[in-house]
Amino acid sequence: MQVLKSEIHLDLARESSRIDDLANSVHSLSIRFNDIEESMNNLNTQADSINPTINDRNSNTQVNPLSNDAVTVIVKNLQFAENENLIEIMNDIIHKLGQSVAKEVKIAAVTRLNSRFHGKPELVKMSLENTDQKILILHNKHKLKTDENYKTVFIQGAKSRIERLIENNTRAILRELPQGNQFRLTGNGRILRKTQNNEDSEVDVPIKHS
Repeated sequence: MQVLKSEIHLDLARESSRIDDLANSVHSLSIRFNDIEESMNNLNTQADSINPTINDRNSNTQVNPLSNDAVTVIVKNLQFAENENLIEIMNDIIHKLGQSVAKEVKIAAVTRLNSRFHGKPELVKMSLENTDQKILILHNKHKLKTDENYKTVFIQGAKSRIERLIENNTRAILRELPQGNQFRLTGNGRILRKTQNNEDSEVDVPIKHS
């Protein structure tokens, strides 16, 4: 009987020790959680003080309109002139497209790009105020063909990197086809058949940009 009581006391002592250890662990975890919570609160306070500064900077940062392909056109073959005023030149070109175009179109920004081809004028990139103005220019660009000063100037819509890659691949495929030299790829992404009188007839299926 005495032995049994001793074993019971021993078991109780062990359980009591385990409970004490568990209580200490819980207390330690509670302290750690409190520290973490305090740190999070401090971080949130710092973030709240930083965000207004970030928002102010963002509001003061203007997006470059020339980076928006949706409102941008590319002008090819426009000869370079020293001290040229591209705004005036492009406004003159816009007037050549007709009074209805000149009345609606406003230039947001314009610049010459670095030339990638030796012996050719650098491309001119021009952004407009909205997509409708871009479409209006593209619909009337053919009128430059009858103007003595700008008959060799071509206008096309700016394209994204993916669209340019698709068109470059399409041209490469046409070059490899046995009769590929009978076709050409237009600036708006369509394949045209070359005819004997140097006029182009349109093939039924356009290139689709994904």
